[in-house]
Amino acid sequence: MYQIIKNVLFNPRSLQSFGKTKGWKVLVYFLVLVVIFALPDMINIIQINKVDYSTIADFQEAFSEQEIPFIIEDNVLKGTEEDVKGKLIHLPVYGVDLNFGSEIQDEGKEYLIVVLEEEKIVLTTRLNPKVTFDIATYEELNINQLDFRDAISSKNEAFWNKFTLVLNQLYNKYNVVIIALGLPFVTLSLGIALLLIITFTAFLVNLLNKRMGSTFRVVYKITIVAYTPYVIGSILAIFFYLNFLNNVGSLIAVVYALIGVNEYYKGQITNQNQ
Repeated sequence: MYQIIKNVLFNPRSLQSFGKTKGWKVLVYFLVLVVIFALPDMINIIQINKVDYSTIADFQEAFSEQEIPFIIEDNVLKGTEEDVKGKLIHLPVYGVDLNFGSEIQDEGKEYLIVVLEEEKIVLTTRLNPKVTFDIATYEELNINQLDFRDAISSKNEAFWNKFTLVLNQLYNKYNVVIIALGLPFVTLSLGIALLLIITFTAFLVNLLNKRMGSTFRVVYKITIVAYTPYVIGSILAIFFYLNFLNNVGSLIAVVYALIGVNEYYKGQITNQNQ
């Protein structure tokens, strides 16, 4: 595999051979590219051992200027105002709504809902709120006191330090689950993104080579392999903080696809004339 990647990177004319390669072999090569493409994100998921600053910043932005009349005291969630039924905070960056109080609020936007009930935190869905998954009790998280009215300001260090500690405890509890779900999710999502880019490029390359009698099947196989420079460029861009390598890799991939397809059909025409 290393030799194939090396050959593709430094000899774009060699791409013509993949026009006749069996589809399953090209599929295997594509899956290898997806794994390489997702490698930085996979490493990040595995190496994370605590909640980072950006996560806390997301919560601070969501809680900003929000009046949350709830407090966890002696491991029990209580309302700080009379007849308060609940409060909903949107966290679109994580695809969930955070619901304070057992009563699910109607103004929710997300399918998943994290509900802070009286004695525990549960996960449910807007489709069927009666079906719940227990995340943790406040006693397990050892939350003696956490006043959510203090969340209105990102400068309240006492509150955010406690809140960060709670999130870290949750992360440590579900570390294995996060990795088990995170790795396939990242790989699948990036694989789909890469596939869409390749498909769009293959469509354009096929149009440009119609005069040579090109077929989409052949062009698609060559284009998949031609995206090797883009994948390698993306990896280098992340590891060396050189974002321009993404654009360079993308441009090279398109040029390589054009060269590979052109060489393939030039060879076909030459063989027909002999």
